Amino acid sequence: MTIMINYLCVLLLLISINLHAEVWYQIGYKDTELECPDVIEITKQHYVISNECYGQEVDEYRIETGALTLSNRLITFSNREVLSRSFLQGLSNTLSLDIKQGASGEVQILQGQNQFNFIIIN
Repeated sequence: MTIMINYLCVLLLLISINLHAEVWYQIGYKDTELECPDVIEITKQHYVISNECYGQEVDEYRIETGALTLSNRLITFSNREVLSRSFLQGLSNTLSLDIKQGASGEVQILQGQNQFNFIIIN
């Protein structure tokens, strides 16, 4: 039942997402399932993080917005407007994290010893 609710939540988020955006959907590490995954919508040099569990429907479930810079090994979130805590946790205005491509195509964002995995939905 939980899996079905998660898929329904993702479907609702994806319906409201800009078609010109790249969407990163948070997945668990190995076989763990996330009850409330974050979704990152990237358009050019901006990002929106949404989460149906923590965001408000009136705000399209947005929990954070800001500017984004992506390079081969680094992702930088800047000019952050944090409405509710996301996987990023920190409240600093600029946050730079290591990023790498996983063996099965997922994107891994590394924050200290924490690893956050995302699949890219185009």
